[in-house]
Formats: sequence, C-alpha cells, structure tokens
Amino acid sequence: MCGDPAQVDHKSVFKGIATAVGGQQNSVANASVEIQIEVWTYNFGPNKLMQRIRFEDGVIVRIESLGYGY
Repeated sequence: MCGDPAQVDHKSVFKGIATAVGGQQNSVANASVEIQIEVWTYNFGPNKLMQRIRFEDGVIVRIESLGYGY
C-alpha cells in the first residue's frame, strides 16, 4: 500500500449518452449520467516521482507519473 494520498480532489461531471427508444434502431434519445471523479495525488518525497490516480465511479481509469515530489 502507498498510505494516504497527499491530496484528494472530488468532482462530478455529466456525460452524455445515447439510448435507443422503443426498440427502433433509428430512434435515439439523448440523456446524461452523473459520474463521480476522484483524483488522488501521492507525494513520495524529492527522490521519487509523484503519482496521480484518477477514479471514475470508484474504478481506476488512469495512473500518471508526475515530476519529483517535495
């Protein structure tokens, strides 16, 4: 485990989706769903790279290496 993150950011976004209406292939309705976003940033100090982990609805979707920590 990495321990507690140095920073946690929370936000929600609305993502558009298309859905079929009435079982007809040519009929589409637009809708949106709310997605919860969390971004955790880990700072391991000046000799290691920081890491940023992005969660969408509790699922990891991206892990990034950042610059050296402090």
